[in-house]
Amino acid sequence: MATSRAPKGLYVGTCPICHKHQYRTRQDARRVGRSLYPGHVLRAYRCGEYWHFGHIPQDVRRGERPAP
Repeated sequence: MATSRAPKGLYVGTCPICHKHQYRTRQDARRVGRSLYPGHVLRAYRCGEYWHFGHIPQDVRRGERPAP
């Protein structure tokens, strides 16, 4: 059985808005993102009262548009 590399106790449930994993703080979302996807360019962002993490779009990374 595979085990997750994510730090334990940071996931607080599923977001009712977008159905992604939600975290209480920006720091928690960043910590999980770094542990699950080492070497990837990720960003923590707010959704409602919780936080998620995700990849930064290519055009934002190239400086062609600002991050939302």
